[in-house]
Amino acid sequence: MENTIYLSSAYLAPVEYYTKLFACEKAYVEQYDNYVKQTYRNRCVIAAADGPLALTIPTKKKAVHLNA
Repeated sequence: MENTIYLSSAYLAPVEYYTKLFACEKAYVEQYDNYVKQTYRNRCVIAAADGPLALTIPTKKKAVHLNA
Protein backbone atom coordinates (compact mmCIF):
# COMPACT_ATOMS: atom_id res chain seq x y z
CA MET A 1 0.00 0.00 0.00
CA GLU A 2 1.14 3.48 -0.85
CA ASN A 3 2.05 5.85 2.00
CA THR A 4 -0.09 8.97 1.29
CA ILE A 5 -0.95 12.05 3.36
CA TYR A 6 -3.45 14.90 2.84
CA LEU A 7 -2.50 18.27 4.38
CA SER A 8 -4.03 21.72 4.56
CA SER A 9 -2.03 24.64 3.20
CA ALA A 10 0.22 26.38 5.71
CA TYR A 11 2.44 29.45 6.01
CA LEU A 12 5.69 28.40 7.70
CA ALA A 13 4.05 25.36 9.28
CA PRO A 14 5.26 23.75 12.52
CA VAL A 15 7.91 21.03 12.46
CA GLU A 16 5.26 18.28 12.80
CA TYR A 17 3.78 19.31 9.42
CA TYR A 18 7.12 18.86 7.62
CA THR A 19 7.89 15.64 9.51
CA LYS A 20 4.68 14.11 8.17
CA LEU A 21 5.26 15.59 4.72
CA PHE A 22 8.73 14.06 4.30
CA ALA A 23 7.77 10.70 5.85
CA CYS A 24 5.27 9.92 3.08
CA GLU A 25 5.78 8.82 -0.49
CA LYS A 26 2.91 11.02 -1.74
CA ALA A 27 1.54 14.24 -0.25
CA TYR A 28 -1.50 16.22 -1.32
CA VAL A 29 -2.01 19.81 -0.18
CA GLU A 30 -5.57 21.12 -0.14
CA GLN A 31 -6.10 24.00 -2.56
CA TYR A 32 -9.89 24.46 -2.48
CA ASP A 33 -10.50 24.50 1.25
CA ASN A 34 -12.38 27.38 2.87
CA TYR A 35 -10.42 29.92 4.89
CA VAL A 36 -10.74 29.40 8.62
CA LYS A 37 -9.37 31.93 11.10
CA GLN A 38 -6.78 30.95 13.72
CA THR A 39 -5.07 28.28 11.60
CA TYR A 40 -1.56 27.74 10.21
CA ARG A 41 -2.68 28.99 6.80
CA ASN A 42 -1.85 32.61 7.56
CA ARG A 43 0.10 32.60 10.83
CA CYS A 44 3.22 31.20 12.44
CA VAL A 45 5.39 31.62 15.54
CA ILE A 46 9.14 32.16 15.28
CA ALA A 47 11.92 32.47 17.85
CA ALA A 48 12.94 36.09 18.42
CA ALA A 49 15.44 37.74 20.78
CA ASP A 50 12.63 38.54 23.26
CA GLY A 51 10.97 35.12 23.00
CA PRO A 52 8.31 33.68 20.68
CA LEU A 53 7.03 36.13 18.04
CA ALA A 54 3.70 35.57 16.29
CA LEU A 55 3.61 36.52 12.61
CA THR A 56 0.39 36.90 10.65
CA ILE A 57 -0.31 37.51 6.97
CA PRO A 58 -3.39 39.72 6.56
CA THR A 59 -6.08 38.22 4.37
CA LYS A 60 -8.83 39.84 2.34
CA LYS A 61 -12.31 38.45 2.16
CA LYS A 62 -13.81 38.34 -1.34
CA ALA A 63 -16.76 40.63 -1.80
CA VAL A 64 -20.06 38.86 -2.29
CA HIS A 65 -22.49 40.59 -4.63
CA LEU A 66 -26.16 39.85 -4.11
CA ASN A 67 -28.67 40.57 -6.82
CA ALA A 68 -31.80 42.09 -5.28
